[in-house]
Amino acid sequence: MEKGPSPLTVQNQPLLETHSQQEDSGCFPCFQGMRSCEKVGVKCKLPSKGLFRKPVFKKKLKSAYVVSPELKVSSKRSEVIPSKQSTASKELASWQEKVAKLSREMANRAGKPNVDSNRSIAEMTLHGTHDSGTYSIKFPRLSKVPGLKYIAKLAKNYSVTQTKTISEQLNSGVRYLDLRLRSSSTESGFRIHHGVVNGSDSTTGLGELFEYARQHPKEMVVVKMQFDHDKGDSLDTFYQSFLKNNEALLVKKTDDDGNPRSFADIKPGEGQGNIVLMTKDKKSHLSSKYDGCWDYKKSTFTKWANTAESSELKNTNKRLLSRKVEAREGKLLINQMQKTSLTTALKNRDAMKSLYEQAETVNSKIDDWLVEWARKDPSIKPNIISSDFFDAFEEGENMYISIAFNLLDVDDGLIKKEFPETADRIIKAKERIKGSETISPIPKAKGIAHRFKAMLQRR
Repeated sequence: MEKGPSPLTVQNQPLLETHSQQEDSGCFPCFQGMRSCEKVGVKCKLPSKGLFRKPVFKKKLKSAYVVSPELKVSSKRSEVIPSKQSTASKELASWQEKVAKLSREMANRAGKPNVDSNRSIAEMTLHGTHDSGTYSIKFPRLSKVPGLKYIAKLAKNYSVTQTKTISEQLNSGVRYLDLRLRSSSTESGFRIHHGVVNGSDSTTGLGELFEYARQHPKEMVVVKMQFDHDKGDSLDTFYQSFLKNNEALLVKKTDDDGNPRSFADIKPGEGQGNIVLMTKDKKSHLSSKYDGCWDYKKSTFTKWANTAESSELKNTNKRLLSRKVEAREGKLLINQMQKTSLTTALKNRDAMKSLYEQAETVNSKIDDWLVEWARKDPSIKPNIISSDFFDAFEEGENMYISIAFNLLDVDDGLIKKEFPETADRIIKAKERIKGSETISPIPKAKGIAHRFKAMLQRR
């Protein structure tokens, strides 16, 4: 294979030599190790580390390189510096631990060092994702058939609600996951799905969840696992295959003395496990049999608006959120902030829009709704906010609004100390909640500029 000229150098050392795409394997050699490619339909191996990775080729004899999001090249071409986005991601990956630390510091300043200032999972505000595993829904073979490309695109438009992996979601600050699983002929026996559309084997997504929980023991993740097609022995098989070896990570429904617990008793970072697993299946089989599985229906207050109209979605969630923390009886309150496509087409033509287009019309309003409601009634505080394409619009403003709800009583100076890279966004979000600003600080571009920006954020 012939090598091209080195386009970039660091201290006279070649960073990358471009190579031609090999049609048979879909791979190209590089200056460091190899790994499986996540961006192409074929099994392709690309650099596991370094500045360049994952070029996307459609035909043979293409030459390209892609800059890794973790690193960027300075304009001088003589130095490689860490990306600011990477540092911010590290802060969001452990934001609950930082919030607990700041709460303790505020209690010490108030002369109450012995007061337990750590909030329970029912009192915190968490941002979550709806149908969290649908990033894995792809149609690599179908998309290559000329007459079936449109069908593949249509299926993705109405089934994919997220583009980031489970690991990427958690490291971006997400603390609520909604996973739909079903038994299948895949290697593990189970796979992700959304309705009738199947995603990948569930091993990867669940593996990333458990690995994150092990690496971040002070971060509490709430997970809903829904099984629409399995019961009895099939669910027992799932537990033995995926949950048995990870029981230490699961928050139990009973304490050491066998007494039942509520979510008002469960706080992040207290050595009790850090995955709250709520299961939804026929006859509540898993929750009735295993102490690490909470019954989703009995553990939550929620309401699915089932609408493509923004006003109806807003009113449904406002009524739900009016249930104060004290009236939630230790349960979790979930605001499902996503519109519905297709099933409501007879009532609203907007329901024919893709899920991404639906999210585009509502995600830019969620932060404004939450701010509006909190200002009118300070006792109203969201618990779990679930959305499609959670960070694709407004530069992820909804995530910072969610975190800010947990820091309303914390001094800005302490926030800057603990969140050096993201403090400005968090403090501005806090000021929006407590202040008089009514418009989101993120400019909303229109027309072609808006579409182009949204396209880049989606990639």
